[in-house]
Amino acid sequence: MYRNSLDLWVVFTFTALCLIFAGCAPKDVSIQIDGGVPADQLSYYTDSFDAPKRDLWEIAAFSQSGQLANFKMADVAYEGGRLKIQTQIGAFSSAVVTSKFILKGDFDIQIDCQIQFLKHKVNFDQLLYFEVIEQGKTFRASQSAVFVINKRYDMGTGIIGAIQRRTGEYVRGNLRQIDGFYGTLRLVRTDDRITMFYRKQGSSSWRKLDTLLFTKDNVAVLFALHNFITGRTAINATEPVIAYFDNFRINAAGKVIEKEI
Repeated sequence: MYRNSLDLWVVFTFTALCLIFAGCAPKDVSIQIDGGVPADQLSYYTDSFDAPKRDLWEIAAFSQSGQLANFKMADVAYEGGRLKIQTQIGAFSSAVVTSKFILKGDFDIQIDCQIQFLKHKVNFDQLLYFEVIEQGKTFRASQSAVFVINKRYDMGTGIIGAIQRRTGEYVRGNLRQIDGFYGTLRLVRTDDRITMFYRKQGSSSWRKLDTLLFTKDNVAVLFALHNFITGRTAINATEPVIAYFDNFRINAAGKVIEKEI
């Protein structure tokens, strides 16, 4: 029993702060999908990145037209049981890894990643992405739900959840300040809502970043590394940006189908 109203107020305040800052996130997060893909079939899509799985992923790059004259695709390699992406110096540089499969209905996916920001650098950016991209529409009509772990020249460092619509609309969710990241990112869609969780290396608890309104349509999976934001027109990339990815997993999915060619 509480000794007095002050004790009760202290407990209430502590609980409220935990909820506000997601400090009391559950140790595990799971969804139940009636009629979803059996676990033994989902294991086919698990990737430890010990070696290339060309049936699961395709590698490309991203840049804007004004950046093409000074663009170099980032290096992608398998190193120490992880996938390593390293941007090239002296140019706009990126690499994008996109799934050859698409997810239909509700889903729960996650990936381990690591990036250590280079400090005191303002002539290039450092952005790691994990996202799902709407399929079956023209590029301009599609949208994506995206985790961005970034160090930008104009806004410091942080982890952000957002909905990106190709019409130019950008719905930014919560921002948490971080100085690099080593842990797991998780995207869970239920109906027309997508929830973003992250867990730092060594922690047993998930922290909720945001829940945002999203499409119900089919999506592909993407992860990437860029040394530039989309609006940057000049770059002086004096050092490479490096990120590692590991242990991609589909925890649950309504359906997984091959992407249409």
